[in-house]
Amino acid sequence: LWALVAVGTSEGEWEFMGALHGYRDTSTDLMRITQGAEGQWVTQYLHTPESHDGTLAGIFYTSLGHVARVTSLSPMVIYHIVRIGVSLFMYLSFYQLAANIWMRIRPRRVFFVMLSVGSGFGWILSPLTGDTSFIDLTTPGAFPFASTLVNIHFPLAMACLALIADVIIVM
Repeated sequence: LWALVAVGTSEGEWEFMGALHGYRDTSTDLMRITQGAEGQWVTQYLHTPESHDGTLAGIFYTSLGHVARVTSLSPMVIYHIVRIGVSLFMYLSFYQLAANIWMRIRPRRVFFVMLSVGSGFGWILSPLTGDTSFIDLTTPGAFPFASTLVNIHFPLAMACLALIADVIIVM
C-alpha cells in the first residue's frame, strides 16, 4: 500500500515520507539511516536549537544507513526491505516456537495465527463504550502484526524473545 501512495503523490507542498503507520518514529529512524548513508556514525538531531556533539543512539539504524551507502539504495528502500525481512523472521520464529510447544499441527497453527494477527478487543469495545484508550488501539508495537507496520526493532525484539523461549523449551 505504501508503494501505491508513494507513486501517487507528487512533489510540492506535501510529500509522502514512506510510512503509513508510526510516521513520527519512522521519520526518526529514516533520519538515522540517512545520516548513516552520509557516512556518519553519530546521530545529529538537526531540529534542536542547542548545539551538540551527537550520540550513538539508534546505531542499528545508522548501520542500515551504511548498508544503503554501500548498496546505493535509498534509505527508504533499505528501511522497508529490512522491515519486511525482519517481519518474516519474526513469523518464522513464532512458528518455530509453536513447533516446539505442540507436536500436533492443528494446535500449532491455532497458536501461530492467534499470536501473529491477534490483538485485544479494543476494536470491538471502543464503538460500544466510546473509549479509545484501549492498548490495541493506542500502542501498535505491543502486537506482532501491528508492529510489522510500525518499525524494524519491535518485530526484531519479538523474534529474539520467541527464539529465547524456544531455546529454553528445547533445554
